[in-house]
Amino acid sequence: MKNIVDNINKISQSITLPLIFLSSFVLVENLIILLPIEEGDTIYDYFTSGFSLIFCVIVSGFIGYAYTKNARKSLVISFSISLCSMIMYALCGEYLSMLAVIVFSYIFSTIYKNIDLVYGFYIFLSVSFVFSVIIGVIHPYLYDMLKWFCKAVQNKTSLFGLINNAYSLIFTDNFEKFFYFKNYGTVVYLDKNILSGVKDIFAHTTANPPQIVGRLMSGKYFVNIFVSLGIFFSLFKKLDNERNALTALLCFTSLVTGEIKLLSIYILLLNPALYICYLGLIWISYFMSALLDIRIGFLHQGSLAELIQYGNNWPYFIITGIIIAILTYFVFTIILSKFNITDKRFLPGNVKKLVNALGGVKNIDKISNEKLYVHNPNLIDVLKVDCDIHENVVLLLQDDIDLLKDYF
Repeated sequence: MKNIVDNINKISQSITLPLIFLSSFVLVENLIILLPIEEGDTIYDYFTSGFSLIFCVIVSGFIGYAYTKNARKSLVISFSISLCSMIMYALCGEYLSMLAVIVFSYIFSTIYKNIDLVYGFYIFLSVSFVFSVIIGVIHPYLYDMLKWFCKAVQNKTSLFGLINNAYSLIFTDNFEKFFYFKNYGTVVYLDKNILSGVKDIFAHTTANPPQIVGRLMSGKYFVNIFVSLGIFFSLFKKLDNERNALTALLCFTSLVTGEIKLLSIYILLLNPALYICYLGLIWISYFMSALLDIRIGFLHQGSLAELIQYGNNWPYFIITGIIIAILTYFVFTIILSKFNITDKRFLPGNVKKLVNALGGVKNIDKISNEKLYVHNPNLIDVLKVDCDIHENVVLLLQDDIDLLKDYF
C-alpha cells in the first residue's frame, strides 16, 4: 500500500508540466473554432485527433525521466509507447487511452532502471509492437462487446456520464460515439430524414431539442462548470503552489472548453478516493438534468460559448448548478480530511530519520541548487543532523542532499 501511494504521488508530480502544456493546447484548440475563419472546424478536428498522440509522447517521456533520471531512456520509453499508439491507430483507428499511457510508462520505467539502454530499447520496441498488433487483431471482438454493453445500458441514461468518463480514461472515446452519432442514443424522423445519434439530432433541433438531449447532454454542462468550480474551491490552498496553479488551470479549461479528461486524470492521480466521488457527482449532474428536463445540447464538447449559444431554462440551470457546486465542495473537503494521500510521503528508515531531524515533512519546502529550504528553521534538531542554518536556507552534507532529492 505504501509503495502504491508513493508511486501515485510520484506520477502525479511528474506530469504537472505536461498537463499545463496540454491544457494550454486545449484552450488554443477551442479558440480556433471561435475565430471567423472558414476552415475553423477542420483545424479543430485536426487538433482533436492529434491530442491523444501528443498526450502519449509528452506524458510517457516525463514519467520515464522521473523514474530513470536518464534523458535517453525516457526518450526510448516515449518513442516505444508512441509507436504502439500509432500502430493501434493504423490498425483500428484508436490511440492508447490516457490511463494506458500512464500504466505503460510506469511499467517500462521501473524495468528500465535496472537494464541497459540498448537492451531496453529492443525489449520495449518489441513489446509495443506485439501489443499493438494483438489489439488490432482482437479489436473487432472488443468492438462487438462494446456494442453489446451499450445496448445493455441504453435505457439507463443517468449512468451515461459516469460510464463515459471512466471508459474514456481506461479505454477510448468509442462509448460516447455510440450514443452521440449512432442509434444507441435515439432515432427520430425529421423533415423526411432519419436522424440517429443525439448530436446529429440536436444539430437539427437546436431551437427546440427533444428530451433525449436533457438525458445525454445537459448534465455535461453541470460537470464542466459547477463540479469544476466546487473542485477548485475545495482544493485551493490545500496543495502546494504548483498544484494549486495546475488545479486552477485544469478547472478553468474544463469550464471554458468542456474538455474534462485532463481534470479527470489529474483527480484520479491526485487521490483515487476523490475520483470515485467525482464519478458520483457526474451521475448526480446527469440525473438532475434529466429530472428537471433541462435541454441544452452541444456540437463539440460543451464549451462555455456553446452554453451561451444554446442555453435555456436559465433559472433552473443556475440554481441546480450552484447546489451541485456546493455539494462538490463539501464532498471533496470531507474526503480530503479522511483520505488525503497528497501530503503523505512514505520514506525509508534512513530518510525518515533525517527528515524528522529537519522538522518533519511539512517543514521542508524544497531543494534547489544543492540547498534545502525550510519553513521554520527553529524546528531543526541540530544535534541529530550536521548542517549550517542561514535563516530558511539549510546547508547539508552532499550525501544527505542526495538522499533527500528523490523524495522532495
